[in-house]
Amino acid sequence: MFRTKILILTDHSVVNMSPRTEEQLASLKDSKRKLIFDAALNAFSERGYHGATVGLIAEMAGISKGLMYSYFKSKEDLLDELLVYGLTRMGEFLSFVPKEGISTPAEFEAALRGMIGLYTAETNFWRLYIIIVLQKNTTPKFEKLMEEMIQGYLGIFITYFKHRGVPNPLAEAMMLGSVLDGIMFDLMVAPDMYPVEDVIKLTIKKFA
Repeated sequence: MFRTKILILTDHSVVNMSPRTEEQLASLKDSKRKLIFDAALNAFSERGYHGATVGLIAEMAGISKGLMYSYFKSKEDLLDELLVYGLTRMGEFLSFVPKEGISTPAEFEAALRGMIGLYTAETNFWRLYIIIVLQKNTTPKFEKLMEEMIQGYLGIFITYFKHRGVPNPLAEAMMLGSVLDGIMFDLMVAPDMYPVEDVIKLTIKKFA
């Protein structure tokens, strides 16, 4: 009788007990990691590295401390992966660059707008991310990836400036990088006041 009652389900209480697929599990795991990353960004920026405990990060992410450790071995491991995650996103600008590189002003403009678009789309993310990078010495893993990204970025624009016949392509690429760093910083400080389109046009006029 009791078994019969347990098995009786109304149309409103039918529960799908089928196991999750590997894709669903992977998606769930990715969404949890993103949730933890977002919480860690806020915790580190508000409390600093030492003040942001694993318990605090878990609380801000809305998960248990035990579940945190199933995703990351330690707070150091979390920070390391967070830095690499952010750096990977910074490297997304390469998607705006043709495989054969940049050789025309039109391609330069497209790459420039794509890169600045990454900044303007998620200003809060970059603000918090920069704070974290400045608060703690980076790991060898992060430093290696950063070096590779900078070399890749410089290589792209050095090649472009060579095509343009610039006397010192390396210096020109470094100067462009300084301009982009300034744009990124200003967008973080006062995004609503920043004349993005005007600055883009001036940058194109200077470098393209």
